[in-house]
Amino acid sequence: MMVTPSSKAGLFSGMGLWALIWGFIYHVDSIPVLNKFAHTDKILAWIRAHRTQAFLGSEAINLATHAHAMSSPTLMPFVIGGSLVNGLMIFLVNGFVHKLFSLLGARKTI
Repeated sequence: MMVTPSSKAGLFSGMGLWALIWGFIYHVDSIPVLNKFAHTDKILAWIRAHRTQAFLGSEAINLATHAHAMSSPTLMPFVIGGSLVNGLMIFLVNGFVHKLFSLLGARKTI
């Protein structure tokens, strides 16, 4: 089987990379070294309070790390996949999970 680059593969790999990064953000508390400096609750509360800034910052990181994607048609879907995941996580999932935990009365509100 020969693997060739395609737009779907780039899109899904960009989505997968940013899903891993968001998973890392949701589990910062479980890493002892980082637990001293950052807490998941504080990070997500800041993101909820500053959604536009968080989205612009994540997109700046996304485009800065893949700056050559602007001229490459095979890398642009990778960037677009990351943008889709960032938008979903910042504008929909983060707020939904917070409201769900607050309705359930959970002690830890993510």
